[in-house]
Amino acid sequence: MLRFLLLPLLFFTLTLGATTPSSLFDELGLEESRGTSATLDIEGMIPADGERPGVFTFRLGEETHSLSVEVSPRGKFRRHHCTLKPLKLNFKKGELRAAGLAEYDKYKLVVPCHPGKEGERILMREYLAYQAYGLLTPYSFRTQLLELSFREGDEERHFPAFLIESKRQFADRMGLEEVTEIYGNMQKDFDPAAEVTHALFQYLISNGDWNLTLGRNAKLFRKASGQLVPVGYDFDFSGWVSAPYARPSRDAGQRKLTDHVYLGYAQPDLVLSEVVENFLLQSDALKELVRGDAYLRFFLRRTMVGLGKISEQGMGTDGYYRSLRGADHDVIPFGAEASAFAIM
Repeated sequence: MLRFLLLPLLFFTLTLGATTPSSLFDELGLEESRGTSATLDIEGMIPADGERPGVFTFRLGEETHSLSVEVSPRGKFRRHHCTLKPLKLNFKKGELRAAGLAEYDKYKLVVPCHPGKEGERILMREYLAYQAYGLLTPYSFRTQLLELSFREGDEERHFPAFLIESKRQFADRMGLEEVTEIYGNMQKDFDPAAEVTHALFQYLISNGDWNLTLGRNAKLFRKASGQLVPVGYDFDFSGWVSAPYARPSRDAGQRKLTDHVYLGYAQPDLVLSEVVENFLLQSDALKELVRGDAYLRFFLRRTMVGLGKISEQGMGTDGYYRSLRGADHDVIPFGAEASAFAIM
């Protein structure tokens, strides 16, 4: 008999009279403070490179609903090195529709790499990275924090986790089109402000584990104008998260995990200055976000001081791009054209 995955921070309720159905993701977060329960029963153990069927049961108001779901592992590193695998959840659109929910059917579920307090602390830092990203730009995936009791075969575990917004819902919410051809895009293809914002956020969290040319750890979306918008994800190899298994991205110029490396394209100082100043304006909100984590308080304070110096240098003779690139000005991401990183 299949059993339980509890999500006690979540409560489902449909908005009466709404012309557009809410998504499963949105309904999960409507009344978090009240708490609720849901179940995910997986038939047997999830294979390393396959999927298993399950049943996701949740309360919607006073009623209980069940949805079929296919569960599979995701992530290139974590899938093969972690005790607990990040998961893909794939619901059936017809069942979502029957439950009065929008047909956003695919979600990513991030769980601790290993059981225990350290694994949970690392997971919370990655969750806070997504939250920080959302403070700095609307071009970021939303996340919902969960408390899970997870049953897979005969094993049952309890741990925090978080759900990442569906790509389709993000695209619809922002009026964008998902780009499936992610390789070989060039500097001229990107919206300059959106590209700078993405690169500066990765700089902020000391993450070198991404590459727009190769489509690594960044999804691309197209605006009505035709320009591309990059959206980062999977931040566990950043200095912000500081996972015990993470290593510096030496090909990106990192010597230690907490080194800040700017891997964005060369953009005009006007664009760079506006984005840098916006980040500095969000300093208090970012500090409030991480106030419960002593490591992140220190990390962010040091980072914002450094960003303030970048701002001062940028307004001087050095220029913003030269100041951001610093000693790593000759580092070119693999596959990219060197001319796109030329000092302006």
